[in-house]
Amino acid sequence: MKSWRSRIAAAAIGTALVTVPLTAAPASAADTNPWGYVAISGWRDKLACVDDGQYALAHGYVNYYCDWDDPYWVLWALPA
Repeated sequence: MKSWRSRIAAAAIGTALVTVPLTAAPASAADTNPWGYVAISGWRDKLACVDDGQYALAHGYVNYYCDWDDPYWVLWALPA
């Protein structure tokens, strides 16, 4: 049988593991530029970026652009 101290320690660790991702969520706001575009992902090939931008347009985004951020092309898309 586990001691009460080990049970409390396990509960505290479990609570910390649940709390950390919830407090880290606002960091994703950094993936939005001042014009409202959202960074989708990055590619080494510009044509792959453009192809996925066209896919984004077909699935609800209003506009997109591919921006070179060495060494990747980053797809920025504007949500509807």
